Amino acid sequence: MIGRFESNRTIGILSRAEKGGYGVLAQAVYDMPQARGLISAAERARSPVILQMLPRTLAWGGKLFLQYCLALAAHSAMVPAAVHLDHARDAKDINFALDLAEDGVKFDSIMIDASEAQVTSFSSPSVLPVLTTVKTDEENISRAKPFIERAHRLGIPVEVELGRVSGSEQGIGEVPVGALINASKAEHFMDALKNLQIKFKGTIPLCLHGTGDLPPDLFRACIANGVSKVNLNLQTREVYTKVLGDAITTAPLPDAIEKSEGAFSKACEEFFTILGSAGKANLERN
Repeated sequence: MIGRFESNRTIGILSRAEKGGYGVLAQAVYDMPQARGLISAAERARSPVILQMLPRTLAWGGKLFLQYCLALAAHSAMVPAAVHLDHARDAKDINFALDLAEDGVKFDSIMIDASEAQVTSFSSPSVLPVLTTVKTDEENISRAKPFIERAHRLGIPVEVELGRVSGSEQGIGEVPVGALINASKAEHFMDALKNLQIKFKGTIPLCLHGTGDLPPDLFRACIANGVSKVNLNLQTREVYTKVLGDAITTAPLPDAIEKSEGAFSKACEEFFTILGSAGKANLERN
């Protein structure tokens, strides 16, 4: 499965990370200053990076914002960089991204999240939107499969979520023990992953979600146990919004934006060190 995407930027970045034993920051961005700040942080740290956007951001920025991010990552960045659509749950959002790909504006990879979906997204559009929780992993996969097949025809690898992370891409609050995933499924997941690796004669990149407030040691432990893609949103986003909110009351708007972009960029740069990817971009280019 991975072999068919050997030239794909996301797969290439994650494959090298897995071989090198480090994690890759997959950072959510919401606007142009954050996109610039992320790429400049990666260049300073000489680190590979994945720029992520959420469906709401894609809906807001549309084709032009995706083109900007692709140009920034693929054509201007001095380090390996990819652009990823994260947590696409609604059929409208998924199909919009795939329609853009057919029009030549293509994400390097997407995540189709059918673990918790609107009924209207995966069944009849005449049904009123009702948020439902998928009961089984098999149902999850069956809902996502048609979109995965279309994405693969367009040369786009797809990330999926088995089990479910409570909350949303906006960040989750306090969650009861056991609410994120049934711990009894862990052994089943590992066995299934081993079987897939045997079937496809290779490894499958693993992604860490729900990283809000994790300590550095836990990030490193996850990477040591096979995680190569590390999603980040809450920690760096809050740095950006706090600095922007404080600065906007005392400085001209352009200065406030520049200050918040710099703070966001610095926060991202710290995670390249935590994940062990700092300095690895030079090795990737050899």
